[in-house]
Amino acid sequence: MQRICKRLAAHAVFVLSVLGSGAGIFLASDAQAQEPAAAAATARRTLSLVVPFPPGAGADGVARMLAERLTTELGHRVLVDNKPGADANIAIQFVAQAKPDGSTLLLANPTVVYNHLITSLDFDPLSALEPVAKVTEYSLVLLMSGGRSPANLDEFVTWARSKPGGVSCGGGGGAPSIACRMLMQYGQLPVTFVPYKGNAPALQDLMGGHIDIMFDMSNSASSQLGNSKVMPLATTAESRSEAPFGTLPILRRTMPRFMLTSWLGLFAPAGTPPAEVRRLEQALDKTLNAPDFVARMAASGLGVRYENPAAFRRSLADDRRHYEQVFKDIKMSR
Repeated sequence: MQRICKRLAAHAVFVLSVLGSGAGIFLASDAQAQEPAAAAATARRTLSLVVPFPPGAGADGVARMLAERLTTELGHRVLVDNKPGADANIAIQFVAQAKPDGSTLLLANPTVVYNHLITSLDFDPLSALEPVAKVTEYSLVLLMSGGRSPANLDEFVTWARSKPGGVSCGGGGGAPSIACRMLMQYGQLPVTFVPYKGNAPALQDLMGGHIDIMFDMSNSASSQLGNSKVMPLATTAESRSEAPFGTLPILRRTMPRFMLTSWLGLFAPAGTPPAEVRRLEQALDKTLNAPDFVARMAASGLGVRYENPAAFRRSLADDRRHYEQVFKDIKMSR
């Protein structure tokens, strides 16, 4: 009887040891499975939303609205990181070289489409970035310093052509800078382009009378309504209904080849895993279709024009063809 009891006891010890080792294996497997998820969660504690323009610019305002809403949708902080300069190339290159883990996004305008056409770059931004979503489309507004004599677009054209040395047009890169050159080519006006690091400092100089004109985003321009130091002259909108200022003339009707609208869209570094792109896209879909967010955008003078990655990629291809032709027209190249 004692032998049987000893054998049963030994067998029980053996079974427990096997079960214990098995439990250890299961625990180790669970821990290993949790490691990638934990690493991903750590990487997502903060998402950097890089903006190629200084604080106070129209795009910066959109970025801050997005950051606030996405913080809620994603469940972690989204911080705006302003990296102005070099016609947005500083910010574009920073994001293109960032780790493709979903922790860095770029809020860009069409500079990502055409910068490599007019600037010597070591890379093609569209190949180095992954489209996530288009956020908005907008027209530009031609603004004149309030201290000038013309009272409307027709008077401005006459005045510009007779002004000794022509008119100075300031711009902080991107569409506003191209618009200055288009005004010179398509309007046959004597225009001298004055570069700025962003449109916010250009606007300050416009109000101070240091430059004659500039083009600005519709949401930024709308904030100047009632300011005697700034006078809106025209819009680049496609039609009157799209114009941010309902009574302004449309440049295209005076200068038929003047076709220029812009947009803001979000990009991740190329190579970002599809699952991360989907995660960001889903959060943006909810954000851009939320009635309160749409209302805030409208209050700032912008409409939401959401496009998912596939639709956005097609729009980018169309834009590239458009700007290739524009740059031929205005003789703007590397």
